[in-house]
Amino acid sequence: MWFYAMIRLLRLEMPLKATVHQQKFRSLPLNESARMAVLGIQEAKFWKCLYILLRSVFPALKLLRYCDANKPSMDKIFFLSHRTTQAIEKSFDSLNDKELFGSLTPDRNLTHGDVNLDGADDSDNEEEVSFVDSEDDEDSESNEATPINSIMSFGRSVLFHWNRRRKKIEHEYAIAGWALSIVSEVRIDVRERMRGEHRDAIECVIRRLHVAPCANTHPDIASMSEAEIIDTFWNEFKSFQNCNWPYHDLHKWAVPDVIAGRSYLWHEKYSIPYTTVLGFVACRVTSKLCGIGPAERSWGAVKQIKTGQRSHLNGQSTEKRSIIYVSSKIEQARIHHEQMEKIDAVGKKCYVWR
Repeated sequence: MWFYAMIRLLRLEMPLKATVHQQKFRSLPLNESARMAVLGIQEAKFWKCLYILLRSVFPALKLLRYCDANKPSMDKIFFLSHRTTQAIEKSFDSLNDKELFGSLTPDRNLTHGDVNLDGADDSDNEEEVSFVDSEDDEDSESNEATPINSIMSFGRSVLFHWNRRRKKIEHEYAIAGWALSIVSEVRIDVRERMRGEHRDAIECVIRRLHVAPCANTHPDIASMSEAEIIDTFWNEFKSFQNCNWPYHDLHKWAVPDVIAGRSYLWHEKYSIPYTTVLGFVACRVTSKLCGIGPAERSWGAVKQIKTGQRSHLNGQSTEKRSIIYVSSKIEQARIHHEQMEKIDAVGKKCYVWR
């Protein structure tokens, strides 16, 4: 939310500057916090720092927006995660500029166990920690004996905290979605960066999706071994990557689903009818939601169930009851929707306009 607010603030730079320079605004009585805000708006250094910080993490903000949209976007997660790492690394010189960002003050809240991630001891006295020079930073990077809580530059600290979260974002399903994306930028990135570890992660996803009872209804799957399924996938993936049959028709790459980046719908129409494994895997992976909306709705159902005397229900019983409760609510909503959609064209509720 903080970064959303900062982007909105950056977009309103000119209107805010125009507002604080108006004579009517200057005549208003302002408290101390409002006067400090006005000084910040008038300071060019503030806007430059804000722009540099947002530029370095902008791909991560796009990733967050995709997740908040509660729409299938698994095919873009791994790509935007890598772009975020690149953007932070390219912004090192600007983030480490002492004239812009000053010195680094560690936050005791950003701790990992007994180690403060920003480079200070977990003591009561908060001290100001100065930046290390870029040359010392490179030397410390090459030294394997450097402790985790050594002093880091601001740019290195931003990258360090991002890398801690990146490991959880770049999971196997994200890699599989990245490889099967139909977005042109992502496809180019796949050709340039796909390595053996990426193929291993995709194979793990294929194995999980084809564990019995398998949802892949293709008639040939029942008689195929695990090795044959994986080998078939890579043969079909080669055709997908090189735009060979059945992906050779140019019109397939110019449909609205490609422009909108809806990989799951595109694969449903142009992969499943022609492939044995790839279409099924692509639809399952790229159609996954990345937001927390389903989790919040499930938690809402749990709160309706675990009340009063039911507060001591175990996990298995709570899961079953919540599924029954949610299924019942969905069915009630469907029935209500169908009733509301009915049109009485012959009964008493039929009105004739004259």
